[in-house]
Amino acid sequence: MDKLLPLGTVIKIKASVSLVMVIGYYPVNAEKGKVYRYLVANYPFGVQGNNSTAMMDETSIEEILFTGYCDSEAEDYYKRTFDWMETNGFREKFEKQELL
Repeated sequence: MDKLLPLGTVIKIKASVSLVMVIGYYPVNAEKGKVYRYLVANYPFGVQGNNSTAMMDETSIEEILFTGYCDSEAEDYYKRTFDWMETNGFREKFEKQELL
């Protein structure tokens, strides 16, 4: 868990013809008691209502088709997020799915 895919990254999902784009990080599914790595939307349609986003982890990725833009500000955000998770014990809990 050292690097996040940048926002805007387009992904082909395993066992699917669907493409999705990364639009956020660490969404929570309270019903399942799980925190995922990415919030994604259907590509090229984007967010179009209540059921147009999904939550996923790296295990669902078959192929990265396009990597989104990443500058020093984004890299700093990723680093601060990982540092905060490490300092507060959330990184290990996330890996074990013990956050909720």
